[in-house]
Order: sequence, then C-alpha cells, then structure tokens
Amino acid sequence: MYANAAGSLMVYRTPDTPELSTEQRIDMALGRMLDMRQRLYYSKPQVASPDEAVNSSIPPLNYFRFNFPDSKSVGYVFFELFEDVDGKPRLATGGQVGVPNGNHEYRLETTFQGKPVQALRAAMYVPGCKIVSADVPSLSGSSGSADFRCDPLPLVSLTGRIEPSDLLAGKQYDGWIRLLGRWTERDVMFFDIPLGIVTPDSGGVFSMQFTDFSSDPLASLTGQTGVAINLVAKASDGRDYRDLASLRPERDGDDRLLGMPALRVMPNYGGEVTFTALPNQ
Repeated sequence: MYANAAGSLMVYRTPDTPELSTEQRIDMALGRMLDMRQRLYYSKPQVASPDEAVNSSIPPLNYFRFNFPDSKSVGYVFFELFEDVDGKPRLATGGQVGVPNGNHEYRLETTFQGKPVQALRAAMYVPGCKIVSADVPSLSGSSGSADFRCDPLPLVSLTGRIEPSDLLAGKQYDGWIRLLGRWTERDVMFFDIPLGIVTPDSGGVFSMQFTDFSSDPLASLTGQTGVAINLVAKASDGRDYRDLASLRPERDGDDRLLGMPALRVMPNYGGEVTFTALPNQ
C-alpha cells in the first residue's frame, strides 16, 4: 500500500510529566516543529495517491518498492533520485518519509518532472536496527525493490545537564533528540532520524537511552554523523510547540561535527554531559 508519514516515538518522562495526547504523539512523529527543510530539501517527492492504490489490478510503472516485511514499528525511508544529464547522473530530488506501523511496503515514484530517473540512492531504518542501504545505479535494470531485515543494535545511555540561562528561564520545554548525518560531503543532511523525547527536570537534568549507532558502518560512513538535541517550548495549553534552542555539548570538537551543535556517536558517554542552550537562528 501507499504510506503517508506518520508513526510513533519513544517518549521519556520524569514522574511529574503529563501524558501526551494522540495528536501530540503524531505531531512529534511527523517532526512538524523540527526543520522541515531537512525533511524535504530539494522538492516535493512524487508519491502515488491513495486513489491509485485502490485499483491494484493496474501494474505501477516507474516505482521502487521498499519492503519492511518483519517490521512492527514505524519505518523510515531516506532517498535521492538522479536524472541522466548528458550521460552522467545528476541529483534531481530527495527527501524522507515515515512508513506507519503495520504497513510493510512503501512505493516511491521514480520520476522527476514527468520523466523516469536514472538512479536511486536510499536508506531504510527501523528503530533499534542498523541502517540498510539501497544503491541502485540503473533503475531500468534493477529488481525494483529493496528489503529491510533488522540487524539489532544495542542501546546507549545519556545523562545530560543543561546550564541555566536567560533563554530558558521560566519556560517549559522538551528536548527532541535526533540522529543527523550525511553520506556525502555536501551541506545537506541525508538522514534525520528521531530518537526520542525527554523532559528535563527543574535543574535541567535529563536521562535517556537510545540506539547506539557507533557500530553501524552506514551511520558513520563519512564521519559526519551526530546526535542533535533541539529544545521545543510548550505553549500554555500544552498542545502547541515552537522551536526554542539547540543544545551545544561542552566537549571539544563536538559542536563542529556537522557544522551545528551535535554529540558524536559513541558507545559510552562517560558520565554526565553538560549542554549550553543556543538560540535558533
């Protein structure tokens, strides 16, 4: 079937944190309060409409299938499509989508401006598993599909403390944790994986566990992969959110990893990590 971006995230709370509504969980999974330019950074991907999916007797043309046969959790597909320009591949479009729980297939239309593209570079991810790549230099000669099989990864623990500042004084906020990474040297992020949500206590301290990507070769292919934490302020009604700040880890070199504040991907963070809140630009 054809999937829309939706799903659920692991939510970490302190005992006095209120329960979140279904709408809030969906908003978090969609990443509406995060930088949407990273969700879809070239142009809108051409995804089949629900009406097309109803008539299964019509064989789809110019589609690539991403199969999640054993997945019981939300999946993610990150992709780039390349067109043929004078015999050479040129990046045409790219983005990422979420595959909801229970949906075992996502179909990506492999056209750009009405014409079939030449090649595809993609990655598939399910929480707790290694990232699986799909590099297809010639779509016309490919099988037209890629399967995801989970190779489990362990968890890593992180305890952080946010330094007090005027920026945060008197505000309620959550920390949204993501894995950001590039597969090439260009400035655009290739994947942006939600890892969880934390609510710091009154002293700015938070603790959580998330997937340890330090042993995943694809997650650190270029050495430009990091764990980023954005603070998102809660409105008085507890339902609306807005970007508040980014957290910079007080460790040499970490904040330069991706040209933005981020923690290195490590199997052990060696105790409490101190963070400074920086206003979002």
